[in-house]
Order: sequence, then C-alpha cells, then structure tokens
Amino acid sequence: MSSGSWMNADGLYLQFGTSKPAVDVAGEYKTYGDMREINIRLDLTTLTTTPTIISQNLKFPTGMRIARIEVISDVAATGAGATLDLGLQKEDRVTELDYNGLLSAVALTAFDAVGETNSYTAGVAGAGVLVGTSTTEVGYLTANSNAAVYTAGALDIRIFLYGRGTITQ
Repeated sequence: MSSGSWMNADGLYLQFGTSKPAVDVAGEYKTYGDMREINIRLDLTTLTTTPTIISQNLKFPTGMRIARIEVISDVAATGAGATLDLGLQKEDRVTELDYNGLLSAVALTAFDAVGETNSYTAGVAGAGVLVGTSTTEVGYLTANSNAAVYTAGALDIRIFLYGRGTITQ
C-alpha cells in the first residue's frame, strides 16, 4: 500500500497509507468555566531537529490567552544535548507562527526522571514568548528537538488557556 498526503481543493489535509496516523496525540478536554485544557502525549523519540506538526486535527484558535503549560515525564528522557521546542505553525502548514512560542529550548534535565513535573508561565525559563499572551492567528502544534535527538522519553503536556476562541478538532 502506498502512502502520502496533500491539501485538496477544499482546503482539507488528506492522508492515506502509512502517513495517516492511527491515533492523534493531542486533544482538548471538556472543562467547565473559563479555563480550557489541551493535552498532548508526545513521544520524544519521534522528534527531529526540524519543527513538525504533531497533530493534524487540533488547531489553536485566535483570541485564546495561554495561561500556563505543565510538562509531566511519563518515560524518562535521554539524549545528550537534546532540548525541546513546542510551538505553532500557520494553517497553510508551511509558515511559522512561532516554532518555540510555547516551550523554548527546555533542557533534558526537566524530564529525565519518571513523574517529574514542571510548570511554565510567562517569564519562567523554558516558557515560550506566547505564554501569557493571546493568540492572534490559528495554528497547528509543532515540536522539535534542538542540537541532538532523544533516544528515549515520553511526555504528557497540558496547555491551559482561556478566552472566547474555538478550538477545532
């Protein structure tokens, strides 16, 4: 079976064969009140040093203020010199919104033990420049490692946001 992907004339991103993911790694939890939560299950060994869209279905909307990001280590990370970036790419799937706007060069030591939990708010080392601000464009989640790749590791990442925007899935 062959595989591939393309953007059709209706603006839908189509995937088939081995390029089609079996399960999405990101989604939004139903919450009550103003705070919303996006959860990402990120296998660090799948990352390269090039920012790549990690969820083909979840989009960040405009008008949402990013309050904080929590990172919980489910599988201890290894990979000498690897750091983590988490960011956003425009809907055209080509143009950068900010590839390290959510998490910026977070050191491996932040998740090199199972259960390690770190919270990133505006001004905290490792928090990207979008944390504490409101989104101005719709974007897809991206992730990449820097300088080196991970040989092991899995994270549960929770992004807490609020506002009047709508997240599309």
